[in-house]
Amino acid sequence: MKTFLLFSIVFLNQFALKSQLQALTSKIPPYRDSLVREFNSYTVQYQEKKGNPPKIKDNIQKFTCYFSYNKSDFAIDSVQKLKNWLNQYHGKRNVSISLVAYTDTIGSVYNNNILAKKRLNSITNRLKSYPIPTEKRFFLGENYPYVNNVEDKYLRKVDVYVEFDNDENINPEQLGRMEIFASATPQIPINLNIQFVGNQDVYLNESSILEVVTLLEFLKKNPNKKAFIRGHVCCANDVELSTKRAMAVYNDLLLEGIDKSRISFQGFGNSLPISLELDEETRQLNRRVDVVFSDLK
Repeated sequence: MKTFLLFSIVFLNQFALKSQLQALTSKIPPYRDSLVREFNSYTVQYQEKKGNPPKIKDNIQKFTCYFSYNKSDFAIDSVQKLKNWLNQYHGKRNVSISLVAYTDTIGSVYNNNILAKKRLNSITNRLKSYPIPTEKRFFLGENYPYVNNVEDKYLRKVDVYVEFDNDENINPEQLGRMEIFASATPQIPINLNIQFVGNQDVYLNESSILEVVTLLEFLKKNPNKKAFIRGHVCCANDVELSTKRAMAVYNDLLLEGIDKSRISFQGFGNSLPISLELDEETRQLNRRVDVVFSDLK
């Protein structure tokens, strides 16, 4: 009997706690879960793991705007400090701003979400006329991706992230190829500098591998672009081999994080040669892949 009563008390306590949690979470806007998931996905590129402070990459830098308790207005002199910091990145390629707003843990979760959004809007409005576009905005309130004994005053903030293309590891030849990709006419194929070993889907040389890397970097920096990869062979009309060659490039892009919705492939055998096959050199030209770019709809 005592065991039954004890079980009943524990069950009722758990039920009451669950009811309180449901009542609390019902006040949170329904889209906040998706915001948190999107932010966690965004931070994965510079956060080592859950529970650790962000590890900022060379092409992502951060400036923190702190707010007074329960305030959402941002002082003019502080705005000027933010813009002075941003000025050093003006002129970088593909530069953009992302904003993430937080609050302390004082007060209700619902009110803190509202306060975080006000702080987010405050910084957004201050940056409206700034030449670097603000592309991502998150108001997370108390939902911190990392916290490690941080005082409340350091949580009343908006983190300003600047992301840009870091060209230090890209050589001039790759930049030139990326400019060609960027200026490509939609639906018109561009021949890739990728060649294959005869009768195989193996890259022939390092320059072929470098071209795959260049295509990868272009797609990473242009998320609105799709790529249709087309495989070709020399000599006999071997559709299977041409498909494998297109798939080799496709798989490398997929493994490096390009979403499959943005890339596709097909083999065309030897139906679209670019050279008469007079010798080994001209046959090699037809062992290739090309790419057709289009815009995401």
